[in-house]
Amino acid sequence: PRTVVPGWLRPVCGRGLPFDLTFLIRPISADTAQRFLDRQVTVHGSAQRFGAGRGRINDTAQDTALEDAANLRMPIQRGQEQLFRVGIYSLVRATSASALEGLLRQARESLSRVGIHTRETRFQQLQAFRSCLPQLTDELGDEHYLHTSGLTALLPWSAVHLWMPGGFLWGLVNGTRTPIVINLFSNPP
Repeated sequence: PRTVVPGWLRPVCGRGLPFDLTFLIRPISADTAQRFLDRQVTVHGSAQRFGAGRGRINDTAQDTALEDAANLRMPIQRGQEQLFRVGIYSLVRATSASALEGLLRQARESLSRVGIHTRETRFQQLQAFRSCLPQLTDELGDEHYLHTSGLTALLPWSAVHLWMPGGFLWGLVNGTRTPIVINLFSNPP
């Protein structure tokens, strides 16, 4: 989705469906992110000017992409944001084909309600399975760009403060500077 808020995945995780949700997150260096965003601004800006020179109406999707890239350049330059490549995968398991179809339908509906478009990996099942295992491999390579603020909203729970015993420092809450300590091997609160 275009805009995410903290806890936006809570409805998906709160339904109690038996599926695994995997996030593969790779940080992008500030220099690489800056070059990428500069290129995006150049590409979308020149496409706008080319269309305007031909008397065409601006494409709203391109206008949005240009605006997003332009607005993100300065916070990345200042070190206020960082850019990440993020893959979100869901693994659904069942004991029969009919049960699997029912669970897939429910999972698709839950994910579409929060704005996530899904696709099945019919001919890449092994790669999809290995991408969902906790071994930090992304064999599907279906990644999207996300900045720090959007990444923090991926957590399926939200709280004013999040402190899990035995965890490590994940980051700080904007504004309050409250530490977020997460134990990846514990169930979410």
